[in-house]
This record gives sequence, C-alpha cells and structure tokens, in this order.
Amino acid sequence: MQWLKRVALLCLLLCVAVFAIVAVNQEPVKLRFLIWETPEWSVFWWLLAAFVSGGLVGHLLALFTTFPLRLENRRLLKAAESGGTSKSVSTSPTDQA
Repeated sequence: MQWLKRVALLCLLLCVAVFAIVAVNQEPVKLRFLIWETPEWSVFWWLLAAFVSGGLVGHLLALFTTFPLRLENRRLLKAAESGGTSKSVSTSPTDQA
C-alpha cells in the first residue's frame, strides 16, 4: 500500500510540474541540427518530448540489464523447488560466465 501512495504522489507532482511548465513556456521555437530545422513548437512540447524519450530509453536500458537476472532467478527457483542441485549462486551479475 505504501508504494501506491508513493506512485500517486509522484503522479500528482508530475502533473503540477507539467502545468507549471505549460503556463511558463509557451514561446514557439525552432531547433536547428546542422542543416535540418524542426517545425516551430512551443518550448513545452520540446521539453515534454525530451522527458518522454529519456524515460523510454531509461526503461529499455533497465529491461535489458534486468532480463538476464530475472531468467537466472527463475532458473534457481525452479531448481530449488524441484530439490535438484544447481550451480552456485553468484552475488553479482559480473561473476556469471
């Protein structure tokens, strides 16, 4: 239940921050990358795009780093439930070869 309260508080704070950004950053801007120019959008949309893309990249990286650990966990749990022997449990992912 504690995690639910934290998530709700985080969502509330994020909504307040988004509305504060919308109220302040309404000036339209163009971004220029070498020879390519973007369409003219308000600063809010560029900040929101950067935030969302950063969050997605972060989640994808976390998925790729935790996926092998989850597979190893599942394999060890099945081995423990069946009572069979398994290879020794390593304490860090770098110990696995």
